[in-house]
Amino acid sequence: MADYYIDTGGSGTAPYDTWAKAANTGTIMQTGIFDVAVAGDTIHGKGTITTNAPLDIDQHEGDTTSGFIKVIGYNDSEVNDGTRFIIDGNNIATNIIYNNSMNYWWFENIEVKNSNGGDGFTGAATANRYNVFLNCCANNCDVLGFDTYAYLYSTWIRCIAYSNTGDGFGPGYTAETFLFCRSRDNGQSGFDALYGAYCTYIGCISDHNGNDGFESVNFEGILFNCVADHNTDDGCTILSMDHLAHLIGCRITNHDGAGDIGVNANSQVLLHGWNYLQNNDGANIQNDTLAEEITYNGASTDVEDQADTECGYTDQDDPEDYNLTDSATSRRTAVTIPVS
Repeated sequence: MADYYIDTGGSGTAPYDTWAKAANTGTIMQTGIFDVAVAGDTIHGKGTITTNAPLDIDQHEGDTTSGFIKVIGYNDSEVNDGTRFIIDGNNIATNIIYNNSMNYWWFENIEVKNSNGGDGFTGAATANRYNVFLNCCANNCDVLGFDTYAYLYSTWIRCIAYSNTGDGFGPGYTAETFLFCRSRDNGQSGFDALYGAYCTYIGCISDHNGNDGFESVNFEGILFNCVADHNTDDGCTILSMDHLAHLIGCRITNHDGAGDIGVNANSQVLLHGWNYLQNNDGANIQNDTLAEEITYNGASTDVEDQADTECGYTDQDDPEDYNLTDSATSRRTAVTIPVS
């Protein structure tokens, strides 16, 4: 199991196995590290590297014997404290990181930005599986922040997508999991699961996006303890294709353009309960016949259009402030969701 290092202050001396000899250009990263690393290896990076071409993952993959191939970011003191290693596409690279059907890659504390005509993190149309993204960021990309198509059985934890021209995350595929992620200020939807099946969103926030907050929750999709706020179109659209979708303990608020809907379940079946819905112009929940509320002792579990605009969350007028209050019934341990 080998270690590789990336740092603009390194000498660029093969085999790039110390910070002093670290790869110092995008070209060296590609040919000397990404094309060489094998299962069980770890790639360490700090600072900012500029690349004029996509970094392709197409030679090796992790496995269940030796483990993931890991790419981890560090601060200037070479400590893993959550500081992100930045890969800047320089408004030249079509995509920043391109996974060509390789499985078991792990990205931790990695930020990609400034693609030209493509995505931040993206992949081939053929499936790549079991990839993990922890505390990663994609911003100011020409199309998608995270293109999650064909990332089967992959997981995003505390990741953020913002200021991308297209969707923040999407279009989703099969059995993808999003934990405590945020998508804001993107040109299209925050999270888009158009091709998704069995996708799960827990503790995610989607706000101020140019289309839906959560689009096409599909094939038994689950939204639990999520927030959709101030998106240009609907808060959440359901496309469950004759399978049940589930919306539990979420806040869907302030979709207040003409006809905007909090939860659009007009043609699909949705089970929902313990949600807070307010200030959605067209309807809080479209079509109560197909949108079946889970009751408790015969009483409604959803709360709609109450005078108490906080109702489990802090000030709804502050888009950066969605932490649960001490009085929220589902609160156990605070989880920090990235805002940038």
